[in-house]
Amino acid sequence: MSWVSTSPLQLIERETVVSRAPLCPEIQLHLVTHTCRLWRATDRDLEALELADPFWAFAWAGGQAIARYLLDHPEEVRGRKVFDFAAGGGIQGIAAALAGASCVAANDLDPIALHAASMNADLNGVHLDLAGGDLVGDPLAEFEVVLAGDAFYGSEAPAVLKWLCRLAKAGKRVLLADAGRGFIETEGLLGLAQFETPTDEDSDGTRLRPTWVYTPNP
Repeated sequence: MSWVSTSPLQLIERETVVSRAPLCPEIQLHLVTHTCRLWRATDRDLEALELADPFWAFAWAGGQAIARYLLDHPEEVRGRKVFDFAAGGGIQGIAAALAGASCVAANDLDPIALHAASMNADLNGVHLDLAGGDLVGDPLAEFEVVLAGDAFYGSEAPAVLKWLCRLAKAGKRVLLADAGRGFIETEGLLGLAQFETPTDEDSDGTRLRPTWVYTPNP
């Protein structure tokens, strides 16, 4: 089969398989595994698909950790309005909805990620509102809980953390995760839980890394 650009929904259905995240087997997701062509796709292949790196197609360590935490502690989100920042495929937002959140908005810069999050929500019988664009710095006035599972990469990571800390000082419950990638300083954050999560892009869950769930001290 050749690499041909198609609609986001068709692409997700064609190039992923429905799987369960190792740390959160309650949740089904459209994922790229080692059986999928996208697992081995080159930059040229992605260009033919008019596709950026499909980060939405993996259950990353931080998202799995926050999702597991919410499923184990539904009181964190039950009856509350939740904002899932840098949602990717939406695993943590789906967990919030399953845990009883009154509404969940999934935000991502990649429009295909929002399609994937919506499709994944459908798989699990929940609904996610979709919010595109760069909302770093936004006060998120209508939300009570903010989730940031895999949001800390590169030089922009400290600015994202400062924004989340400001939201916490404004009274929002902020839950963030760090898998020890070294992009943020976690000193001063309050640790809530630690999980052994599959490493990035590990399709079978056999290689684990410690991942922490934190909240900023208000």
